[in-house]
Amino acid sequence: MFDTGSLAKLATSEVGDYPEGIEASADGRSVYVVNWESNSVQRIDAATLKIAASVETADGPRGFGNFIWRQP
Repeated sequence: MFDTGSLAKLATSEVGDYPEGIEASADGRSVYVVNWESNSVQRIDAATLKIAASVETADGPRGFGNFIWRQP
């Protein structure tokens, strides 16, 4: 986890194997991580920086989130 202003490292959370995607919740209270090789999605509590929930998925979940695309 990093401070978005200073980019200083705040903490490290142990998540599943090969984290492939990350997305903050709309209310800013949670961060979701998709783990490709361990086939899971985890919710991290943004206040405590601890894993609050973990859900198994089908084989090989990939990145998700808000992607920005600009036309050339």
